[in-house]
Amino acid sequence: MAAAMVASALLYSQSLMTQLLRRKALLLVIVLVLLLLSVIGMRSPDLSVSMGDQLLATDETFVAKTSTFKIGSCVDTRAVSSKAIVLGSASANEELTMTRFRFHKFDTSHYYNPSLLPALPDSPFDYVGFVRYDRLSAREVHWCYMNWTITTGSGRSFLDCIETAKILPTPHFPSIKGSCEKFKHYENDFGLMDPRVFWSPFGEPLMIVITNSHMACLGQYLIDVRVLVPELSKVFKIEHVPIRYSIYTELNDASSPYSMFHKNWFLLYDDNNRGFLSHGMHPQIITEVPNGLVNIAADNVDCLHNIIYGASSAEIHQGTNSLRLTLCDFPCVPTVENTVLISIVHAKYMNYPDMFYRRFLVLMEPVAPFRVIARTRNLIYAGADVSNILFSFSLTWDTTVRTHGSWREFDSLPASAPSTSSTSSTKSEGKLVKRAELAGKPAAAKPNAVARAVPAAAKPKSLPKPIARAPAAAPPSKAAAKHDKPVAAGAKTNAENDGPHVRPEPAPWQHMKDADQMMDKMPFPYNNTLVSDWYHGWLDDTIIISFGMGDMFAGFFQVKARDIVNCLIKCDAMP
Repeated sequence: MAAAMVASALLYSQSLMTQLLRRKALLLVIVLVLLLLSVIGMRSPDLSVSMGDQLLATDETFVAKTSTFKIGSCVDTRAVSSKAIVLGSASANEELTMTRFRFHKFDTSHYYNPSLLPALPDSPFDYVGFVRYDRLSAREVHWCYMNWTITTGSGRSFLDCIETAKILPTPHFPSIKGSCEKFKHYENDFGLMDPRVFWSPFGEPLMIVITNSHMACLGQYLIDVRVLVPELSKVFKIEHVPIRYSIYTELNDASSPYSMFHKNWFLLYDDNNRGFLSHGMHPQIITEVPNGLVNIAADNVDCLHNIIYGASSAEIHQGTNSLRLTLCDFPCVPTVENTVLISIVHAKYMNYPDMFYRRFLVLMEPVAPFRVIARTRNLIYAGADVSNILFSFSLTWDTTVRTHGSWREFDSLPASAPSTSSTSSTKSEGKLVKRAELAGKPAAAKPNAVARAVPAAAKPKSLPKPIARAPAAAPPSKAAAKHDKPVAAGAKTNAENDGPHVRPEPAPWQHMKDADQMMDKMPFPYNNTLVSDWYHGWLDDTIIISFGMGDMFAGFFQVKARDIVNCLIKCDAMP
């Protein structure tokens, strides 16, 4: 009896062990399957198409260093969905997040919509910053030399003015009586608004800014910033570059009748660096500078028709200036086949109080009529509150972190060769050097190369009188920079801005159609006319995106060009 019970117990134990082993084996299989699914999920996330967005085939192997970039290829899809792509800030900010500006200490006034001009390698400062500044009823443009600094409380990096920001002279342009309709208070002394400062391909620091119009209520004017801040010619070593826009030049309005407010237009340049003006991206409206009033934009596939995601109260607005990008790493040869123009546009949603923007980089062909060929998904800047009003305002190549030398080493054709070809340079191997190694070191001359003559600086067509020119002096030190602020005719001084004043005479101005483009006098150092040290870059270069936040503050974001064009959506692949 006892033996039978023992045998029964043993049989039961063996059966129980067998069941447990089977369960463990089943659990192990389940765990392995889950791990396998997880790995597959990380490699190929769910990127299902919605709202008309189409994700193109993923190419895990990125293009070789000097090969042509494939529009639509995806390098890293972990931060990409069918609608958005998350960008981490590169270069100086090791926390990968956006960076703040500080133009004024202990000042609660609103300053936003900034622009940055990166300094030269041997400069005692890192950037020149410009910003819209609103206080009470005054609208001003402030500027200063800026350096990186670190907050004592959190140890975070930000850009700070070396000394108190200066005010650009404000012109007096009365608008046409009645042109502002219910906004009659805009008709006189509106001030300066939204100063978008950028480089032309020739090395001109230009500004498009809003103030009272001679054609409508508020218009946009183009001016060379060196007219307002003469010392910048020496700071950026561009004394040889002629000043084409020596007075406020109002941009032509191609619409009929004229719109009341002109905003967010930008210049773009073709493969021979002729200027064109983009009035709108949806629909696309482009006119030729200086006297174009006819829209030359192609009637092509509308690449932006579905970025508003079906919202009933959304609009598409232009945002930044343009840059030229070659879709391969330096030193591949830029051609019209591998180069594009880029700019950021916005989908603006106006459902109060839930008003916000989505941001999209658009790619255009580098030659007229500048057909839009692709766009990104909604750009999410890490560390920024993109659910609020975040308006991308300007783009700049950040040459302060550029890790390669000048194209001059690779521009091998003799200077006597025609300079109108966009494919005339030959590729050459060269050592990539850091910015610190570039400081004070001119590019080595190539053997048997013919030096290209740089045209002497042409005398500006006309200058407003009087203009106070800064005395020749050494660049400002980091500790204390001294800047003389010129006062153009018709401008208000700081004292006048702070209280009642006698209205000055109207400032000098001209229509864009009357501006002399002086193309035969503009210096261009390279045989390949697509290459520019100011306006052009490669995939391995860094772009600064400067933006306003909530119409109150200013920030910027550094991103590799390669990252911002990841997982593009081609226009011809859209429904």
